[in-house]
Amino acid sequence: MWTVWGNSALMMENVYISAPEIPTEFAGFKIAQVSDLHNTEFGNDNSELLSMLRNAAPDIIAVTGDITDSAEREDLELVSSFVKQAVQIAPTYYVTGNHEAHIIDEFRLLETEMKQAGVHILHGEDEMIQRGGAAIRVIGIDDPDYYLLSGSDETVEDSISKLASKDTFTVMLSHRPELFEIYVENDIDLVLTGHA
Repeated sequence: MWTVWGNSALMMENVYISAPEIPTEFAGFKIAQVSDLHNTEFGNDNSELLSMLRNAAPDIIAVTGDITDSAEREDLELVSSFVKQAVQIAPTYYVTGNHEAHIIDEFRLLETEMKQAGVHILHGEDEMIQRGGAAIRVIGIDDPDYYLLSGSDETVEDSISKLASKDTFTVMLSHRPELFEIYVENDIDLVLTGHA
């Protein structure tokens, strides 16, 4: 019963992060993280989830994978609708999860729609976010299954070591929390994951 509730309940938790490396210009900067929706619908066309995001008034939205479900391929329109509305609330950054990897052909079509809507899809890439003359970096890595099934020669470790930087406060988006030791070895400041 707990698992069913946990997979279908809409919850919001506030977590406050402070570190001397965060530029003072980013005091109060809000990141709304959405993860592991697995095609779940909260209200008609995700109206409840989108309302919660609007009320939170985030500076960015981080989607950390498994927004789709490999067993529910017919619901990709629901996913597309959600991200198109999310970008109207705040800049939206996205990384893949293992479920996107297992429907990679369908996901590539969805990815095209997401990019056209303005979603920042990070496949082992980074982007700078500017605020008041200061900056932080957002980096994103694909799920290990995505690297494997997409035919990429790169690995999670390759992507992280390529993107790691000690010069700028770095927020990494990844689907897998169990890669924690790799994140630590590369001195990533803040990691947002899903999956578990």
